[in-house]
This record gives sequence, C-alpha cells and structure tokens, in this order.
Amino acid sequence: EPPKRIFAHGWWTNEGQKISKSLGNVIDPYEVISEYGLDQFRFFLFREVPFGNDGDFSKDSIANRVNSDLSNNLGNLIQRVCSFIYKNCDKKVENNFDLNEDDKILITLSENKIDNYIELMNNQEIDKAIKIVFDLLTETNIYVDRQAPWVLKKKNINRMNVVLSISIELIKRCSFMLYPIIPNSCEKIFKTINIKLPDLNFKNIYKLPETSNVINFPEPIFPRIETND
Repeated sequence: EPPKRIFAHGWWTNEGQKISKSLGNVIDPYEVISEYGLDQFRFFLFREVPFGNDGDFSKDSIANRVNSDLSNNLGNLIQRVCSFIYKNCDKKVENNFDLNEDDKILITLSENKIDNYIELMNNQEIDKAIKIVFDLLTETNIYVDRQAPWVLKKKNINRMNVVLSISIELIKRCSFMLYPIIPNSCEKIFKTINIKLPDLNFKNIYKLPETSNVINFPEPIFPRIETND
C-alpha cells in the first residue's frame, strides 16, 4: 500500500547562512551531540521551529533553549521536588490525593493539556505539542512555589504529602508526553520517580496512583550549558 501521509521537512541554515561545502559550514551532528547531548539536540530541532518549516541552527540557540526549558523548568522542578522528598520524607511520596480546589485545577489542567497534546501530535504539530507540556510544567512550578511544601512540613504534614503527590504526578505526566522527544532523559526521570515506563499509556495516564512510591536519589538530568553571555 502507498503511504497514507507523507511529510517533508524544511530547510536549515547555519547562523543565518545557507549550508554548503563551499562555505565550509556543514553541521556535523555527531559533533553537536558530543558537545550538547543527543536528547538536547533532538529537543532543539523539534522545539525551535514548526515541524516542516525552515529553521536556523546556532549553538547559542541550542544553549538558550536547553537552559530555559530543560534546565530551568523541567530539571529544576524534578530536582527540588525529588530532593525534598528524598531528604525530608524518608525517600517516599505517599500519593495522598485529598484534593482541595487548587489541586483540582492543576489536575484538570493537566488532563486538558494531554488531550490537546494528543491532537497536536496526531497533526504533527510537534513544536506546539512541546509548548503545551512546558506551559503545564510552568504551572506546576508555580503551584510548588505557592504551596511551599518546605513550609507545610513544619505545620501540616498531611497537606505537604498532597502537594508532593500532585507534583510527582505532574512530573510523570509531563515526562510521558516528552518521551518521544527526549527518550533517554525521560527514562532517567522515570527511574528517579520509580515508575516503570511500560506500565504507562494514554489510556491510563489520568489514573492517580493508590500506593506510596519510593523516590531514588535525583541525579541532575539537564545540566546548564555555559554560554559566552
């Protein structure tokens, strides 16, 4: 059977210039991967421009994208939530979902974002699908800041456990959506939060866990890339 859908990629320039042997500005992907990492390179290519459109490659753009999205947003959320659980909760997230209104808003938002993500990915609007995930991660970071589990630890342990449970659940959902883009990194995230990837799919991703879960030591997954700025 002939293919039902054909997708053609766009053209890439290098630092604003057409790529050609005569200019000597051909991009060696192995060199880029060695310097920045495979997942980081994949993330940049899918996130930077709409899939199928023309785009411009630059090392500064990779560094800025990785630092902004992967290090400051996703990586920061994982590190502070998992480190807190590891150090202050005997490495265990209780998975207590005694939800208040703020919690329900975030959980519902995540469900809506997942539905939007699936629709966008089916249409190969990959950059928009990734943006949806990072919008959700931003909201989760805001949620953690406002709920302040480090303060709740001193006055309301039960509420602290709810906040941590929701935070890990959102990390799980966001990482599952990012898995097609940065698979190696997401496998490390799932190992950190002790969730088996084969157990997840888009039919059960909304299901809240019913038993506690042990968090493994959170090694940094997205180290910042040094720039000349």
